[in-house]
Amino acid sequence: MGYTTHRPTPLPSLPARNPLPTTPAAPPPLLASVDFKWQMASEGHRVDLDRLQHEPAYARGCLAVAGGSTSSALRQAADRLAHGLQPLLAGQPLPSRPQALPGP
Repeated sequence: MGYTTHRPTPLPSLPARNPLPTTPAAPPPLLASVDFKWQMASEGHRVDLDRLQHEPAYARGCLAVAGGSTSSALRQAADRLAHGLQPLLAGQPLPSRPQALPGP
């Protein structure tokens, strides 16, 4: 049997449903917190994420330790975290995250 080749029909271009943002979004506070925790651990400093997100004095202390580091990656992680913690550092509680709905 002989086969004939067919040219593929080009598809019309459609608009994107969810176009990519043109500027990168800030990392979620949880991601920034975990990144910061692991960067600190690499320098021998333990970080309690719950205290970090609820106690302004503890957060300031951790950020101060990171700010004095020789690691540029740790200092950058601290900058990202400080941006996400601005309400807490200003004395306001952080906005709560939506909770998962209970199962059936």
